[in-house]
Amino acid sequence: MMPFKANIRVQVPKGTSVELFALKRPFASLLSPDRSTLDGTLPRAHSLPALPSQSDNLARGRGAARKRRGDQSSPSVSTERSPNDKSNHSPQSSRVEPSNAVLASIRRELDATRSELARYRSDATKLAEKYNALERALEEANDAVRSRDKQIEDLKRERDYAMADRKPRRSIRDLDRRALGFDARQSSGTRSPSSRTAYDSDHDHELDDLSSLKSAGSYRGRRNKSLPPAPRVVKATYHDEHPPPGGEIFLNKTDSWSGVQVIQAVQDLNSEILQLSAGATESVTIQGREKTSQARMNQATKGVSSRLGAPFARLLASRDHSEEPTLLQFGLQACVATCVKRLLGVFCVGLPLQTNDLFLQIHTHMHATEPQATSARWRALTLGHLRTLNPQLEEAAVQDFITQILRAWADVLVLCGCAPSELTPDRLRTRFGAQTQRVVHSACALAQILHEDIMSTNFEVTLSEQGRSFNPSCMTNAFGTFGESSGAVLCSTELGLRCVTKKNARAAADGLIEGYVDSTMLLLPKVILEGVADVLDGKDGTDQY
Repeated sequence: MMPFKANIRVQVPKGTSVELFALKRPFASLLSPDRSTLDGTLPRAHSLPALPSQSDNLARGRGAARKRRGDQSSPSVSTERSPNDKSNHSPQSSRVEPSNAVLASIRRELDATRSELARYRSDATKLAEKYNALERALEEANDAVRSRDKQIEDLKRERDYAMADRKPRRSIRDLDRRALGFDARQSSGTRSPSSRTAYDSDHDHELDDLSSLKSAGSYRGRRNKSLPPAPRVVKATYHDEHPPPGGEIFLNKTDSWSGVQVIQAVQDLNSEILQLSAGATESVTIQGREKTSQARMNQATKGVSSRLGAPFARLLASRDHSEEPTLLQFGLQACVATCVKRLLGVFCVGLPLQTNDLFLQIHTHMHATEPQATSARWRALTLGHLRTLNPQLEEAAVQDFITQILRAWADVLVLCGCAPSELTPDRLRTRFGAQTQRVVHSACALAQILHEDIMSTNFEVTLSEQGRSFNPSCMTNAFGTFGESSGAVLCSTELGLRCVTKKNARAAADGLIEGYVDSTMLLLPKVILEGVADVLDGKDGTDQY
């Protein structure tokens, strides 16, 4: 078979698919026998560039697609497009608007964040208030500690003073005893100078030393036999290790009740008075003042003015208490508190007025001139013997105080508009006699505790005087912070307690006991101020809305 030879010259336009033939060489099998002839005739076909394979084209296509997607999603890429790309990409595809669901979700998250922030702010405010309260409590505790430290230092100074004062007193007391012994020997008889012993001469020398120590010269070694003996003043010493027989009972400071128990007893008595007054206020009927005669109104006004003050009497008579009986309850409570204060202020419950005043003056003078334990023990012994001599003394006084309380209640109820027919003494005693008797018995028991069971100090039950300016250090407002705590006192509704103690007691040059009296308020009395009408009117106004 003859070999086939052909010279083929093909004019190939640039960029056409004829390059495929140059790449794949479909006629390679035909040209292989005479390859040398074709090499010289086809220089152009061999000089064509190598076309990329199909896999390379696919890789370049994928890369271009990824680049276009990156250009569309990247915010840094310029939005300008070439003229050839305008047909493939629309202007609307460059910006995507969020949906309503996404916006609603964002709003909900924003609202939740705001509410959580408000809650955090509220918690921070509460924590700040708690911190301030704890800081104030810490300051109060520090003040209490400093006050207690100061008291301890005062007690230490008193102890040091007593120890320093004890030694010179003991030396003077020994010299006094030796002088008294010498006077006793001198009064037994006179002896001649030749009969005196060595002891006598030595003792005369000691008396000379005694006279040099005592500038006043109270004790003389010798006196004129024709003159009567000079009176001697024997001064009591309260620092003896062994007091005289019978004196231990007057120097005993043992208390049967503590201060906390006494305060609690006064608070319990105030609670009983409050319950009695509140129950009586709820049980009475206010009909008006039209059925009450003018003479009875004048009598009631005079009685209330003498017990509670004229301003309170005018206030009770000028207001309508049928809707708001608060002032009526305050009036009944003030009457009971005033009578109980009078009962606790006497020396002995049941004694006549003049006798009580006499004993009270004696005790007051003794408390000012004697040690605290001495005056307290004398009062306790005196009251015990008085009750032993007359066991029915207190019971008669209880009935008298019940009558006084019910009479004062009748005047208050008349001014408030109660029917006079319901306010007779017999009807009042029938309705409120038993409860009033329990209150008076509690007051008598408290009086026995204060006057007989406590030796180290004096406890005094107090009430604020009507018309006195309000002082928060010695009284408290019954309305608390609701009303204005200023103005004059209208009446007192609850009892207070004060502790009066004589401290640093020591013998003075005139034979009396020197010292100072320390007074401390343990329980503040509760008062009603003259602006109570404005407070009640404001309270009524707020309740209507």
